[in-house]
Amino acid sequence: MEYVFKAMRFWKNRFSEYSKQICILQASMIAVSACFAIYLLCSFIQYPRIILEPAELYGAYNQNLKDFEPEGNGIRSASSDPWIEYHSATPVKIKVIALDISGITEDGMEGEIFDTDTWNSAVYHVANGRTLVSFYDPENPEKKNLRFDLVASNSIYLEVEQIVINSRYGLFCNIVKYMLLALLYVFIYESAVFELHHFIKNNPEGFQRKRLPVLVCITAPLLMMGEILFCQLIFHSLSDSLLLWMYLLMILSMLTLIMTLKNLKNESLVSEFSCIFLSALFSVGTAEILSGAEYNFENPNALFLNILLAAFPALVFYCVTKKLKPAIAASHMLIAVLAVINHYFYQFRGNPLQLSDFLMAGTALTVLGNYRFRISQELFFCLLSESGFLCCLILTDRKKATQRNFHVSLAMSLLILLISITYSPAVGYWNMTADTQNYGYISSFLAYAKHDLIHNKPAEYSRKTVLSILETYEKDSEKQIPEEYPNLIVIMNEAFSDLPETYGFATAEDGMPFIHSLAENTVKGNILVSVFGGSTANTEYEFLTGNTMAFLSEGNVPYMQFVKGEQQSLVHELKSLGYQTVAFHPYPAGNYNRDKVYPFLGFEEFITEADELPHTEKLRAYMSDRADFLNLIDIYEKRDRERPFYMFNVTMQNHGGYSRYKSEVNITVTPESEELQSAQLLEYLSLIRETDTAFQMLTEYFEREHNRTLILMFGDHQPGLDADIYDAMLRTGESAVAETSEISYTVPFLLWANYDMSSEDAVLTSPNYLRAMLLEKAGIPLSRYDRFLSACQTEYPAINRIGCYDASLNFYPLADNPELFGLLKEYRMLQYANMFDRTVWK
Repeated sequence: MEYVFKAMRFWKNRFSEYSKQICILQASMIAVSACFAIYLLCSFIQYPRIILEPAELYGAYNQNLKDFEPEGNGIRSASSDPWIEYHSATPVKIKVIALDISGITEDGMEGEIFDTDTWNSAVYHVANGRTLVSFYDPENPEKKNLRFDLVASNSIYLEVEQIVINSRYGLFCNIVKYMLLALLYVFIYESAVFELHHFIKNNPEGFQRKRLPVLVCITAPLLMMGEILFCQLIFHSLSDSLLLWMYLLMILSMLTLIMTLKNLKNESLVSEFSCIFLSALFSVGTAEILSGAEYNFENPNALFLNILLAAFPALVFYCVTKKLKPAIAASHMLIAVLAVINHYFYQFRGNPLQLSDFLMAGTALTVLGNYRFRISQELFFCLLSESGFLCCLILTDRKKATQRNFHVSLAMSLLILLISITYSPAVGYWNMTADTQNYGYISSFLAYAKHDLIHNKPAEYSRKTVLSILETYEKDSEKQIPEEYPNLIVIMNEAFSDLPETYGFATAEDGMPFIHSLAENTVKGNILVSVFGGSTANTEYEFLTGNTMAFLSEGNVPYMQFVKGEQQSLVHELKSLGYQTVAFHPYPAGNYNRDKVYPFLGFEEFITEADELPHTEKLRAYMSDRADFLNLIDIYEKRDRERPFYMFNVTMQNHGGYSRYKSEVNITVTPESEELQSAQLLEYLSLIRETDTAFQMLTEYFEREHNRTLILMFGDHQPGLDADIYDAMLRTGESAVAETSEISYTVPFLLWANYDMSSEDAVLTSPNYLRAMLLEKAGIPLSRYDRFLSACQTEYPAINRIGCYDASLNFYPLADNPELFGLLKEYRMLQYANMFDRTVWK
């Protein structure tokens, strides 16, 4: 109790001394509270409340429910991927959504709310009662189409009492949370200023007067400007997590100032390493504020890992310099520079900066002049904070590390290195922004770097070797004038496959009657792809570049990792021959970075769902193949008729998300085996039947065209059906694929011409060879690389990431044959040159 009374007497004396300052502090807090009260009233006006009762949410005939079955007063999930779609008549600004749910039969699940126009989402923990979900998107505040993924398991019962968009309670809680943090900041900041005043007043001799102007004229004004700027930022469109990081950074600034004023002279282990980890947390805050995809605080372990990784360079510098201040300054500036570069990169490219972008820095420097650099509010805020931090750091004394501290810092460095190697987030390339939000920028940067550093450069690679290989293949002479080249239309059809033929099971109706009937002027067969159920862009990359995923590491997505500048491609070749080059994909342009990648591959125009398309018919949630092909025809008719035409079309109709409960399309194809008559498979086979009908319509149109035209259509991968369906197909069918390990990677292709062309059937190849086959059939001159691909196809007709077939159709798993031989060895060198040595193919 004695210590308690001493503390009370201390603060009583201190408060009596600060009576005027306390009044200022109270006035500041009242002013902050008043500002937040006004902001709350403005929010009530700006964000209208919409109450969705179950009757309105589900739809008049429950048409908004997907894999949810009404049961009593609630609903029950009929699959592990159910959702509820809500469509507003007019766009509404959304800040927060309140979910009133009860009767949940399983705890511990995560739910997700999507804006289906942009596919931005918010994740939350599903629980009984009222759950508040912050759903604010500064770039797209107005929402019209929402999807509620309430549960993520099969047979879960719950009662949705109501969903309130812009709940008054939610807005109030959201704003009060930030008001309390602001009041905390004001208290800490002004207390630090009072402490400064007390320190100077009572220790005039102990304070080094030559440092007084630096502290008063630089540090304090900078921090005051940061506070003023923060108050301005409150009234702008900032996400919740970004505001939290800004609060945290200002509080850390105050703590740093307090530590500086105390001028700790001891060299204790605790004080020095507290400084290192405090500065590491400060660095993490800077990186997150500038990342554009700031960490969402959902995973505490991820935050801890980010702090450890940010402390790692400081510990390493400490071991090298044996001085604390230079170590912290060097580490802090290193991460700050990375954060600023990432800030601009995210603005220009829409994805967080990764190590692979540094590896392609030469290309990036050539296009910097095309961008406008501006200092955003977030960047200005961080520059002020960083300046204040470095000023505080300058005021600290230089200290050399003791031998004990040196040994501890070395051990901690090795421990962090071990942790970063053995534990890193399981990131993917489908949505790099979401991964960065979930795991933090620094942690995600290193996780992606582990993938990006694995280029598998051939041991004997050299530019001279590559050129010598190419010299053995003569480039075809251009025998025709450009006007005589045929039009080329390539369709990579989403999840297009012939499951009955591949797995050998019978159906009551032919699922592809028209395609199966094609015999004249047609080349048909199967291709061996490297992906299953997803990763569409990898098959696309193989076709357009002639490169194969067999020579890349598992998990690589070249569109996301390696295509950072111009690369050799089929499109560049056709463009050099005078072709008009157009890409068409009825979905958002940013999927798999296509809007960034396509110009690098040579496309002059990229048409997406954002353009005004004359045909918008959908099957399920995606544009139907019939509408897609009608749009294709419309684009073709508007082409430049002075040039031959090339189009690359990626469809969407057959995309995953097949219903496990009740098919959303009319069933037109039914397997004879009852074991195979699941809703998913029935829906998928019926979708393929729609593709067959649409393709017949397309060919009938071009049969009437007098311009010579070649149409190539192939699948990207087999559909992502449940594993038990594939097991049943293997049990009940007689596989048509010789090598059972390749059955899941087999999809069909067909090449059709509206003029006389030699026909072939049962051809086995892979996407990387299709481009050379297309050029040969079209009578278009082959480049040296295409000549090589044709020669390699003769020796190894099909190859994917698992293995390859030889000319006798013997299969060789690559895992069992790590040492490549013959043309495969040369192929790998040429591919490496294509991807990472632009001077070779140019």
